[in-house]
Amino acid sequence: RAFYIRRAFRILPIFYCVLALAVIATWLGVLTGHVDVDATASQLFHYFNFYAITHDGYNIAPGTGVYWSLAIEEHFYVFFPLALVLLRKSRLSQVRQGMILLVGCAVVLLWRLFLVYGEHSLQLRTYYGTDTRLDGLLFGCAAALIASPALDRHAKDGTPRQLRWTSWPVGAAGLGIILFSLVFRDEGFRETVRYTIQSVAIVACLRYVIVSASSPAGRLLNAKPVAWFGRMSYGFYLVHQVIISGLQEHISSRAVLIITSLALSTAAAWMLHLAIERPAGRLRSRILRSPWGINQIRSPQVVEA
Repeated sequence: RAFYIRRAFRILPIFYCVLALAVIATWLGVLTGHVDVDATASQLFHYFNFYAITHDGYNIAPGTGVYWSLAIEEHFYVFFPLALVLLRKSRLSQVRQGMILLVGCAVVLLWRLFLVYGEHSLQLRTYYGTDTRLDGLLFGCAAALIASPALDRHAKDGTPRQLRWTSWPVGAAGLGIILFSLVFRDEGFRETVRYTIQSVAIVACLRYVIVSASSPAGRLLNAKPVAWFGRMSYGFYLVHQVIISGLQEHISSRAVLIITSLALSTAAAWMLHLAIERPAGRLRSRILRSPWGINQIRSPQVVEA
């Protein structure tokens, strides 16, 4: 219950606000384009990724194409908590639960391989499909169960598990793998194995910078300007393409477009953070403190994390 309350108040208010503003701006002519009711409804009700796969020539508010990725996220949030409840009822250890999730990641990879090499599916099918991209989120959940820095347990010899693979070569290897996956252009690789190795590499990078907070990478990511931007990064993700769409008709220089859109997107994201995300966060906290908001006991370690 608490999980769904937190996610709903974190994601949905600004989600619908940006979508509504983009649609209104398109209707008023501020943004150049057309808006189809059925396509916009797919964004509104979180199935735009499958709509994009099955429809050609649709019209949505300019810059709101990124909503396909949020649809995958919402589908995952419906599915995964229920799956986790079932895993916990199995009374398996956290590590074994995580291994089951990794088996799920392998199944998704095999499904992508079948679609690409067996069915010769279009790129849109594997790029936008929830069933072909959910392993990116599932890898993170598996890592949280198997190797979370906040939930780590000590090994039998007394050595914390987190010290076994947190040296800088792990983070560097993860970063190198991500860069390789971006420059290697084979289409079959990009629509199949790329998503898997990127997910593994991101887990390695994240774990390194979390545990090694005093490292140069950790200090950089914990710097106040980076943390400030991180607090509003979700809003930035939602608005940046909308702003680019509005500016590119008036600015011909690519460099000027990048600088201007970056500045305006940052300013817009910060205003959305102040006007929507903060009030939503306060309301969320009041609801979670209410008698029906949280009905489970959480350990101090988890609360602190």
